[in-house]
Amino acid sequence: MGALALTPLEDAPGQAPMVGAWIEHEWRRLPIHAYFDAVARRETWNQSLPRTLIAIQRPMGHVVGTVSILNDDMETRPDLNPWIGCLYVLPDYRGRGLGGTLMRGGEALARSLHLPRLYLFAARGTELYRRLGWAEIGQEYYEDAWSVLMVKNLI
Repeated sequence: MGALALTPLEDAPGQAPMVGAWIEHEWRRLPIHAYFDAVARRETWNQSLPRTLIAIQRPMGHVVGTVSILNDDMETRPDLNPWIGCLYVLPDYRGRGLGGTLMRGGEALARSLHLPRLYLFAARGTELYRRLGWAEIGQEYYEDAWSVLMVKNLI
């Protein structure tokens, strides 16, 4: 794999429809429709959240993954905000550390927004998050499956 660049989605608005389609296909929902639509239309997004990073493989310029910082990712837990979610890596690029790179990039983005902590939920893949310093805070039955709730303090 060539060099990898993490780029804000706003800097590559033509990628918004494809990235949105990945998220909808993977989770059967896109919790940040308005943001993706605004980015695709090249409108200025004046709210601090949501924000999305994409991983671009250089030199070809292929988008190979994404992660987002957002509010209200798990509607049943409005007491927990903000979230890191929509972590997705194209199947051919999995197992190469890209998920961890995207998570660290998302955490850095959250720090730049002065967010003190992030939450996430996952039905699988929690070992990656534990290796990255996330702590389990409980479980939640959500969208017909049990998910692990995790938190990471950023400051």
